[in-house]
Formats: sequence, C-alpha cells, structure tokens
Amino acid sequence: MFSTPMEENQIIIKDLSKVYSNGFNALKNINLTIKKGEILALLGPNGAGKTTLISVICGIVTTYHIREVCMANLQIRNM
Repeated sequence: MFSTPMEENQIIIKDLSKVYSNGFNALKNINLTIKKGEILALLGPNGAGKTTLISVICGIVTTYHIREVCMANLQIRNM
C-alpha cells in the first residue's frame, strides 16, 4: 500500500484570480498550499471569495486565471 508523508502537499494553487462577467474581482492572485492531514477553515465576510475558491478547487467554476494547480502531486493545470 502506498503511504505518503504527512508533510506532503495535497493541494497547491499559485496565482489564482477570478473576475466575473460583471467585472467583480472575486479572487486576486491567491496562493494556497494544503498539506495532507491539515484541516482548513475559510473565514471571511460575504463576497470575500470563499465559495468561489472552493468552486474552483472542486471544478464547478471553470473560467479563471491561474498559473498552476497541483492536487496530490499531480499537476492539474499549468499556465
């Protein structure tokens, strides 16, 4: 069975930005690294981009600008 060390990065996002068609800038140059076993909480006011960030990670939102996305050490997207 394959085992990965706890410090291994599971999600890496580099320079993520999302601007909606009405010009609203929901995310601007977001960088995020989540390691295996970490617990993440996204906190912020309405309109801060929490749902947009999760929607990008889950693949629900597909139009955005990003330099790189890696999940479980697999490069998903590199611009």
